[in-house]
Amino acid sequence: MLWKLNFGRLDSSVVELNMKDIRTVRAHVQYDSATLIRWSPDSKALLTVRALGNNIEIYKVMKKPEAGGLPSVQPSHAFDKTREADLLAIDVASTGRFIMTCTPKNELDILDLKGNLLASVITNQMETYSAKISPDGRFVATSGFTPEVRVWEVVFSRTGEFEKVSRTFELGGHTSGIYSFDYSPDSGRMVSVSKDGSWRLYNTNIDYRQGQLATLLVSGKWKGEGNEPARIALAPDGRVVAIGSNSSLYIYSTVNAELLAHIPDVHSAPITRLRFDSTSRFILTTGDKYVRIFHNVPGFKIAVADLESKLKKTTGQAMKERCQIQLKEAVALVNLFNGKN
Repeated sequence: MLWKLNFGRLDSSVVELNMKDIRTVRAHVQYDSATLIRWSPDSKALLTVRALGNNIEIYKVMKKPEAGGLPSVQPSHAFDKTREADLLAIDVASTGRFIMTCTPKNELDILDLKGNLLASVITNQMETYSAKISPDGRFVATSGFTPEVRVWEVVFSRTGEFEKVSRTFELGGHTSGIYSFDYSPDSGRMVSVSKDGSWRLYNTNIDYRQGQLATLLVSGKWKGEGNEPARIALAPDGRVVAIGSNSSLYIYSTVNAELLAHIPDVHSAPITRLRFDSTSRFILTTGDKYVRIFHNVPGFKIAVADLESKLKKTTGQAMKERCQIQLKEAVALVNLFNGKN
């Protein structure tokens, strides 16, 4: 199902999503259901994983000719099944050069856009829990039973020909398996959350070819619930981290690892996915039958403190004016949710 959301201006009622403006398009997975779904980089196709078939099926998103019309979604073609174990992850490089799939049995595959196998890697993590492509389309990382995130580079020639998948660096420091991880938009930061009850933020803006290692920027404790896997997401502006554990949502500062907010019972079932929107204003969670969207109020407050500090240190006029504009917007958002005009 696709949603088209119209976001209105913030007002004193703090209502941004008008349910009447949520328009949907349904697509049917014939004789099956989808377990995973991803957009193509150009938003013209959807990649799904069929539950029974355990293979990738492509759907084309066709725009309506009339202005404001909803698109239609039609099945295009399917890739052959490549693995017996269920696929736990599917992703598409932002460059459009390759597709990644991974199974819990440590089978990481790199495919071209036609579904042809380019390379296979065994992650050697006993059991793999999570796998993602970096936003810049260069790297693929996995986490699992072992206490590190492992990162590979998918290498192409200058003419766009696939060359190899090479091991690059690891994110270490945890003492138990890592449930999940996330990247910053520029791939220069990564966060991880572990069974050992900690989360860690790393600087990954490194030249691994020169022997540089990822370095720890901040670490903190998270309050897990039960034995449910945790999900982690890094806000695009880098100021806060969100962790979903069981049905609860936790938000932490990346400055000092302070717990900024705890929202219990977000869903009636464990949180299955968690992410920020591109502006860092909203946190989206999935679980049970719903997608829930929250205002990132803790992030607004951290932004105010951060921008006030930067403003004091800034000497350039252009940068100072930019900080002042951003600070004014952040203060307005904080005042809005504090009930101030």
